[in-house]
Formats: sequence, structure tokens, C-alpha cells
Amino acid sequence: MTHTVRTTIRPDEEIEVDDTEYSLLRHEGLLVEDGREEQAPKMARRGSDSGRAE
Repeated sequence: MTHTVRTTIRPDEEIEVDDTEYSLLRHEGLLVEDGREEQAPKMARRGSDSGRAE
């Protein structure tokens, strides 16, 4: 079976991997999880705005 995934190395590119590669990438934390990219900028934005005077 193949899986279509994105990695942290190239998050903009989808690749197909077999079960073994998928397991290794997942174990190493190299897979981009859905929603992770969207959450990170929001947290960074919130942190950078917290010290600002308006």
C-alpha cells in the first residue's frame, strides 16, 4: 500500500511512500500533519503581538 504524504523537509511537495517508509517517517517526526502548518503561524503571530503597545 502507498501513502501520499508531505514531509517537514519539503512541506509543499506531496510524495508517495510505501508502508515501511511511512512508518519510518512517522517515527522520526518528519511527516507534516494536517493543520500543523496553519497553527504555527497563528501562535507566532499571537506571541509577537502580545508585547506591542497599541
